[in-house]
Amino acid sequence: MGLLTQVADSLSPGNVLVADRYFPSYKTVAMLKARGVDLVSISHKGRHVDFRRGEPLGPKDHVVEWHRGQYHTARGENAANHGAMPETIRMREFVIEIEGRDGKEKVVVVTTITDPVPQKEIADLYRARWLCELDFRSIKHSLHMDVLRCKSPEMVRKEIWCHVMAYNLLRGTMTETAKRHAITPRQLSVKGTMQAIEAFTPAMMAAGSETLYDAMLTTVSAHRVGNRPGRLEPRMKKRRPTWQTYMMKPRQKLRRRLKSSAP
Repeated sequence: MGLLTQVADSLSPGNVLVADRYFPSYKTVAMLKARGVDLVSISHKGRHVDFRRGEPLGPKDHVVEWHRGQYHTARGENAANHGAMPETIRMREFVIEIEGRDGKEKVVVVTTITDPVPQKEIADLYRARWLCELDFRSIKHSLHMDVLRCKSPEMVRKEIWCHVMAYNLLRGTMTETAKRHAITPRQLSVKGTMQAIEAFTPAMMAAGSETLYDAMLTTVSAHRVGNRPGRLEPRMKKRRPTWQTYMMKPRQKLRRRLKSSAP
């Protein structure tokens, strides 16, 4: 929540914030509404949703008022700021089904968008939140940013921005490929695109031509990913560590120890 408060000024009126079930608290919704920003999320499991209340919009779909009095002032929070929040906030709540490994799971979508927007549009917007997780995974693992190698804060920032720039160039190539082959960029593999670019780069630097560029895009189009809606993955590590011991001393000191123990 502290990080959200720090970046809240970058949100503009009319933006839509898509977040997980941790964020739709009364305080957060009031802060976003004050900035003219809408929220799309899912209800926390601890919040009771009663579709018999409020203004019905359809089966398992209604507009209800959240009351400020139901929420307590956080520790250390100014009571005046708490009182400055509106007494009530109109929220829309409806049920969607997310496909999991063990069947379909029903969750309640909560949003400040109370206009007659079709459920499917809001639900698809929330489901697209998972793409952000995939993009971060691609940057960290496919582009090897899981371990930052620079030491100073300035160089770490440059390293991160270089990875982001490289990722944007990859996405630009995937977008151009998608336009030429009548597919969507999300159907293409980031890893496959990177491998195709690395394979064609020497030949294109030696004799750049439109034919080589077209061949590269055709190769990129062959690397497809499956359509896996509603993915539900365990938050566990699959790969075991190769080494059982870790480097806990300076490298030079360990080298001297190896030299002294060598026959």
